[in-house]
Amino acid sequence: MISYQLLIILHLIGLAIGMGAATVADIMVFRFLKDFHVSRWETKVLKTVSIMIWVGLAILILSGIGIYLQNTVRYNFTVKFLVKMVIVGIIILNGILLNLYITPRLVKLDFADHQLSFVKRITFASGAISMTSWYTVLILGALRNDVPLTFMQLLAVYLFLLSGAIAASQLALYLMDRKILHL
Repeated sequence: MISYQLLIILHLIGLAIGMGAATVADIMVFRFLKDFHVSRWETKVLKTVSIMIWVGLAILILSGIGIYLQNTVRYNFTVKFLVKMVIVGIIILNGILLNLYITPRLVKLDFADHQLSFVKRITFASGAISMTSWYTVLILGALRNDVPLTFMQLLAVYLFLLSGAIAASQLALYLMDRKILHL
């Protein structure tokens, strides 16, 4: 059996790789979409970074399973752990959306075409979901296990932050489309 300390180290490495790559990817998408064009080279870069996100997530999940199996009873009743599992599920679903829906359309997308604005909105919202989720997992991981909130309360805090981030992403896109916001 792998030692608990080694699993924690692997878990932190997975988090660092996944969150770091997700941060880079979100910043790159934001910068690439600034000129309302994503070149083939930029798409290749995003695909490479996406692989790093999946590698980090795989390390995070596999080491997390190892950590969980060492004390299942404790983790089954830890609010922080349960909320983190929901958020990791959201990260996975968001990653699938990015890889199967958004990324293939970025090269083909003519950002001047108003009929395709849905893809832009989804792209910005997905970036907000990614950032909020990865950083929430980091923060929850750093907190003590005895978080003084119920599962629903802690989940509500996350969903509130997520809603705010998505709204901010849509406002930023709106302002960029109207050339009011220059980043």
